[in-house]
Amino acid sequence: MDGLSVAANVIAVVELSANVIRHCVQYAQDIKHAKDDKARLSQEVTRLHLALKNADDLLNGPQGARLKCSRALSVATGNSEAQLRRLDELLAFGQMTKSGKNAGLGAMKWPFQSKEVETLIQGLQRCTEAISSALQVDQTAIILDIDQKTALDRLPVAEGASYDSRAEEHSPTCLQNTRVDLL
Repeated sequence: MDGLSVAANVIAVVELSANVIRHCVQYAQDIKHAKDDKARLSQEVTRLHLALKNADDLLNGPQGARLKCSRALSVATGNSEAQLRRLDELLAFGQMTKSGKNAGLGAMKWPFQSKEVETLIQGLQRCTEAISSALQVDQTAIILDIDQKTALDRLPVAEGASYDSRAEEHSPTCLQNTRVDLL
């Protein structure tokens, strides 16, 4: 998957996570039981949202071309989207009555048991960690590249010893057994 499609996918998942956060806030305001579950789920969706937003900022920023947009980021974004879409549907369904119309405040019901919330939170945590790990791999590659360039810049230059130097411009030959390792 190329960088542009990864960035577009990240943007879509950022918007989806914002929608799930709105659902969680609505439930937190309207339903009084399961406070801990709602808070933990909302917090984890917010963490995922921030990780996705940071990834989007990096991918679309001035240095975005230097990121490899590894397959791991694409897979993590896809997993995040699937989990958030499922969560969004379940939360939206909980706000509907049997007739399909929006429920009033008294009809809303938290659609999860504690074990389901724990499973959802663990899945969201895995997605957040996968996105962070993919970005760390790109960051490490960039740091190693900078380190290599710094090391090469520190190498001493032997003036007049370069191949095809001005002093040897009329006889551009190398001595026997030199530069063999370059071939």
